Formats: sequence, structure tokens, C-alpha cells
Amino acid sequence: MMATRPVILNSFVKSIFTFEIISSTEWNFEKNFLPNFFEILTEKNLKDKIKAFNFYKSEIQTRKMPRTNDGLKTLAKYRGKIISSEYAESYQMIRNISD
Repeated sequence: MMATRPVILNSFVKSIFTFEIISSTEWNFEKNFLPNFFEILTEKNLKDKIKAFNFYKSEIQTRKMPRTNDGLKTLAKYRGKIISSEYAESYQMIRNISD
């Protein structure tokens, strides 16, 4: 975060967001992920995300674990329900500087 301090040398960094990494962020018991910014996903967005995820073979877990195609879809549905949408992706806005 020090590299993104709003000083003259890096004033180009206007927004900082963190994102969920399924089966990583929810296992961090000391600092929970608390989303406060959502992007609506279409069915195509979700299919593209799952397709991209499948390129990372070493990241895919067994069927009962969350880092699976079904896990990604389930999380997108859950985040969508929070904002009354079919699917969504959530972020935590750390800072947003508007001009």
C-alpha cells in the first residue's frame, strides 16, 4: 500500500480495489473480505471467467472444494443475490479519488 500513497510521484493511482480469491480470502480468519463495490456479471461474463480459470490447471481443486467451476458460479450467484442481480463479482474499495 505504501507504493500507492497519494503523493506527487504516484498521483496517477486514483483507485485501489481488492478482490476475492476463492478458497483463499475466506480462509483468512484475521481479516475478512468485506465487499463494498459490486460489478454485475452477465451469463457470458461468467462463462468467460470460468473458461479463463480453467487455463490455470494447478489452481483447480477437487469437487468438494470451492476453487472449482461450480464454486465460481456459486460465489457469483451469492454476490449477485446481495445486489438483486443474477450474478456479480465483488470488490473491496480501499481508495477512490475522483477529479
